[in-house]
Amino acid sequence: QRSTAKAKLTQVFGRELQETDDFLQRTRQDLGAHEAAMRDKVSSLKAERETTERNVERCEEEKEAARANMARLEASMRTLEAAERECKATVERLCGTYDLAAVRDSSRPAAERAE
Repeated sequence: QRSTAKAKLTQVFGRELQETDDFLQRTRQDLGAHEAAMRDKVSSLKAERETTERNVERCEEEKEAARANMARLEASMRTLEAAERECKATVERLCGTYDLAAVRDSSRPAAERAE
């Protein structure tokens, strides 16, 4: 009777032990799959971060280039504005000279002007 009880206990505990081993095996497999998925996710996020950092660097470089272009354009505008002022002053001098010549010419007798 003792050996029968012992055999029964061994059978029950053996079955529970096997179920526990099966559960542990499935848990290890699930954990391994989850760990692999997390590694993939971390790799993906790392690649995304590197891409974002490169994009930020490129934007900073483009912003600096735009600032340099703006400075060149402003310098060109100042040069053009100075040239425009000089041109206007020259035109005003020429008009003044022409007006003065016209006044002198009109004050001469008509016979002199015809020559």
